[in-house]
Amino acid sequence: MNNGDGKISEQEWVRRARGGDREAFGELVRLHRARAFGWARSMAGDPHLAEDVVQDALVRAFLQMGSLLDESRFLPWLKRIVHNEVRMKLRRGGPHGRERPFGGMKMKGESHGPDPSNLEDILNWLSLRREREEPGSDPEALFLRRELLETVRLVLRCLNRRERTMFEAFFFRQLSPGEIAELLSMSRGHVYTSLHRIKEKVRREGFRLEIRPYLQTRKEQGQMSKKKLHPPQPGGSWNSFVGALGEALRYTEGETYSLIELMGYTGQAFRIQVHPGDVDVAGPTAYLWKRVMERGLSGIGVRMGYCGPEIPSYEPPSAWETTDALRRIHQSVDRGVPVIGWDLFIPEFGLIYGYDDEKEELDAVDPKARRSLPYDRLGRGKLKELALVTIDGRERVEPKTALRGALQMALEHGEGKEPAMPGYVQGIAAYSAWIQAFQKGGVDPFGNAYNAAVYADARQYATQFLLMWSATCPERPTAPQEQLLLARAATCYARVAESLVELQTLFPFPSGGHPTGPEEARVAVKLLKAAREAESEGLHLLGELLEKITD
Repeated sequence: MNNGDGKISEQEWVRRARGGDREAFGELVRLHRARAFGWARSMAGDPHLAEDVVQDALVRAFLQMGSLLDESRFLPWLKRIVHNEVRMKLRRGGPHGRERPFGGMKMKGESHGPDPSNLEDILNWLSLRREREEPGSDPEALFLRRELLETVRLVLRCLNRRERTMFEAFFFRQLSPGEIAELLSMSRGHVYTSLHRIKEKVRREGFRLEIRPYLQTRKEQGQMSKKKLHPPQPGGSWNSFVGALGEALRYTEGETYSLIELMGYTGQAFRIQVHPGDVDVAGPTAYLWKRVMERGLSGIGVRMGYCGPEIPSYEPPSAWETTDALRRIHQSVDRGVPVIGWDLFIPEFGLIYGYDDEKEELDAVDPKARRSLPYDRLGRGKLKELALVTIDGRERVEPKTALRGALQMALEHGEGKEPAMPGYVQGIAAYSAWIQAFQKGGVDPFGNAYNAAVYADARQYATQFLLMWSATCPERPTAPQEQLLLARAATCYARVAESLVELQTLFPFPSGGHPTGPEEARVAVKLLKAAREAESEGLHLLGELLEKITD
């Protein structure tokens, strides 16, 4: 297809790129790279960070071209990827996070830094820098610094001559991908995929060097082994954390809980978090994991171990963090209990149920896959983030105590009294943010559809949980007033679920429907207002119920 003058249209370039044509993607990059840089710089405010964002965003876009459903929506799709990359990098702290451009390196008293085109010059300069800045430095610290730089040299030996040339050109000479393509007589598309592969190759080699001491210690202590538990079967709920938790508890002794009970007692049946403006796909898991999970699990007598960020950071784990995670996995699997892990293959919770130290592989399963997970891929899923939950012990909790805890969590969350993840709105206020996103036409189809599916599922569990309690109590019949309040609250949450199921039907996951269509948006706003009203009434009834069972 062309525009009538022999030139290929942009939509045709997009179609070809979706089919894996690297030259076509290179042409799209040529057309829109400056615009992407402008988007990144307007958000980041720093040209160096913006350039880094654009590089990573274009690599991600190339790898995800197959997910672009509408060829005419390439620019909005690319803009969303750029904005997500900026958000993730800014969450890492500061304009550059842990990175610093080599072009800005200079020592006190020097008129210039190392030759930015020569890797060995940079490494030698770095090895002398600490000693020259601090003549009285601790000899041990200097030794460790030299050892670190020698490790860098060892890591880069994994690259062949052409890869090393490209690595130096991009990271030290700061050439653009277009300039590298011209320098090495390559296509732009090939440069993007090669740089991505080189980064990954260097990272994996560095990881092997860092993790080797831990595995060597296990070997020397006679712990180098392999173990595989009976394969778990997580699932049954859109809430992957509760699905994984329910399966992990089967490997322990103590009270057994259904998914309805786990969703209710952990408070997950009553949660809702929304990202204002676009209702992004991260909403359902955008909460303070350690705090919320620890509180929810304590309600059913589970003592939890946790490894990961307090706030989801979308930042890859360091080698030390991965080593700590592997240690926890070894200990838990040796006790006979799988480990709940985040982002094993996709951004959901799954289970790690085995390990093989010789092969350096884990046995893992999540809602989409069951396969081996190399040690160096732990925390390197879609979002490149690591969080682990271990079940370290259990004790019995009285049912009424568990119910009281669940109601307290539901009320604090719904009324906005629970600390929220920065940038997200939770509880009743989340419905208002969702409504405003529809009214302003900024809703992301994929994220909106996922939010609708997860929260429709959660409110159905909330309804069943409250009905279960209104019908019977495991130890004694509930007081008539309590039963009435539970039944009325269940009716409210059934109305919430009904509205959200209609929303889910209107915007099916994963296609997402057409949330920016005027009529679709009008219907969505009506449904969300009905859900908000019903949930507000339900929370009020839960408050009355909590007062009665606390007396």
